[in-house]
Amino acid sequence: MIVFCENSNLIAEQNAAQNDVVFVENQFMDLTPEEFAATYLKTRVPDAVGAAAAKGKGAVEQDSVSAPPSSGGGGGGGAFSWVTSGAVTPVKNQG
Repeated sequence: MIVFCENSNLIAEQNAAQNDVVFVENQFMDLTPEEFAATYLKTRVPDAVGAAAAKGKGAVEQDSVSAPPSSGGGGGGGAFSWVTSGAVTPVKNQG
């Protein structure tokens, strides 16, 4: 409860000092900056990139990356779906 109260006081101070920005309470009010960073600011590296980095290589090996099939129109696209191929991640909580 102490962290929540401290963050609430910080919001009040920031709102008093600013005219063009309004700070409000949110779902992170009970976290310290360190707790927030440890929980939400983690770097997630895809397996192929992580493996290349572990080997000391700066890039992913060519055979570990595949391009979408071409529809013959020169621009790729067509009926290829990045979602069903697993290239698009689900929407994350941004709010």
